[in-house]
Amino acid sequence: MLNDNDFYLKDAQYELEIARERNDIIDVSDNVNNIREFVRDGRGDFSDVGTTESELYYLEQNGYKSEAKTSLEIARETYGRSRFALYVRSVRNVGWCFFTTPSVRNFKWLLSVLVRINHDSQKSCIKYVKKIRELAQKGRFSLDEITTKEKELKMIEG
Repeated sequence: MLNDNDFYLKDAQYELEIARERNDIIDVSDNVNNIREFVRDGRGDFSDVGTTESELYYLEQNGYKSEAKTSLEIARETYGRSRFALYVRSVRNVGWCFFTTPSVRNFKWLLSVLVRINHDSQKSCIKYVKKIRELAQKGRFSLDEITTKEKELKMIEG
């Protein structure tokens, strides 16, 4: 039967396993912090868990950078797709509005659709750009390291 210390050790080892598996994909700082908490609480040390502080630092920093890269890809796709979708819908809807009987009601409807599409995609882009900046600050890396510049982020934000 596991005692409390064995349970916490197994939990910390599991957190390390997850951090090692996922740091190339997402932010693993919560996993790393759980391991540090295990050591800080005096339940064991890093060698008991099978790691070092330098490995934890690497996993954490790499996780920040990986999630920022993923967020940048999504922001770029959302920005590009929203602009393209806006164009396609505009052409289609303008045609519909003016090849049927032109009316103020049709035109107002078209404008409301276009404003809503642009607003929703812009909100998504702003959310991803904010996340990228936060991760860069936490991870202390430059935007160049994830192949972007502040100018691009401002453009994506709209």
